[in-house]
Amino acid sequence: MTSGMLVVVLSLGLYTEFSSNRVARIGSGLLAVCGASLFMTGIFPCDVGTVEASASGILHGVFAGIGTFAIISAALAMWLGLKYDAVWRNHSWFSLSVALVAVALYVPHLFSPLPQWNGAIQRILVMVLLVWIEVMSIKLLSRSRAGASVRQ
Repeated sequence: MTSGMLVVVLSLGLYTEFSSNRVARIGSGLLAVCGASLFMTGIFPCDVGTVEASASGILHGVFAGIGTFAIISAALAMWLGLKYDAVWRNHSWFSLSVALVAVALYVPHLFSPLPQWNGAIQRILVMVLLVWIEVMSIKLLSRSRAGASVRQ
């Protein structure tokens, strides 16, 4: 749940950073949806073996799906919104790469003919998405610090 709240905070920072970039602001809004979904997956734990049998397990799966779709969409929106921004251009292409890798991992996770690999695929997918969140956070933090030193 804490991770979800932190993702929402990041989304607010990105929203502020891109005040004049409508597409990037849409990406930050999608990231907020992801953070809220991540928060909700903490409220509704998954069932043992990730079998969605109970109401809590079903809701966990629904929120996890919403969050995954939202963060992949956020990365795609950031790619489109930032590719002409001189400061964030490299992060634009990184966002596209992350979105493509995430889709390449998510599809087999959903339709895996080898269910014994689902846990490993899911963890790699989450790791890729968390790295994207971290890279975007570090860039935003460095921009924030640079702006603070200019103001002093």
